Amino acid sequence: MPTKKFEDIYWLAFGAWKDNLTEFIYNMYKQYKYRELPLNEILEIIKQGVPATLCRLHIERKNENDKTNLSIADHYKFPPGYFASSIQFIPTPDQVGSTEGYIACTIVHSDSFLSYKNGKYNSSKGWSENSEIWIFDAKDIAQGPRYRLSHPKLNFGFTIHTTWLKEISPYPVSEYDVREDFDWLVSKAINEHSEEMGNQIHQLFQEAYKEFEQDRKAV
Repeated sequence: MPTKKFEDIYWLAFGAWKDNLTEFIYNMYKQYKYRELPLNEILEIIKQGVPATLCRLHIERKNENDKTNLSIADHYKFPPGYFASSIQFIPTPDQVGSTEGYIACTIVHSDSFLSYKNGKYNSSKGWSENSEIWIFDAKDIAQGPRYRLSHPKLNFGFTIHTTWLKEISPYPVSEYDVREDFDWLVSKAINEHSEEMGNQIHQLFQEAYKEFEQDRKAV
């Protein structure tokens, strides 16, 4: 179940690399009026490279009316050429707390962002050249990954959240009922665990369903 109070936020900064700076993005923001650094300084920083960094931001607020203060309580800088993504907090069973668990993330590293070359991986290493899963101790991410996992067939694509659409048009409204997708999960929870857990799951999904319906109707 989701926590009712956030004490820490795990934040991933992708860093800055010249391979990721396109001419389109450069031209789009070169006249940005709220700029704090001049363009020539930004280009020099990107040329040198800024490593990706995993941070734990601690949230401090005495009561609901106080201002929320964020501070970097812990961080880890990835080695040059390592791109981290998809960070996920994995709680330790039967433990409570935002640092009681692990942080898992996907890793891609190399100049070409490709594990396979000519359809083959580097057999001398025994694993794919650049795709890994790193697992950190959430209490101490500064020490680096506790575990690094890989496999010859583990081959992540280098992707970012962008897309290109030839045109934008409204999508047809469907009469499909989303609740059909989670009713089976509620029944399973009741059968395998308890009616109380099933009711909690049902309430959680019902609230999400209401928000979904509001967004759908707004569109």
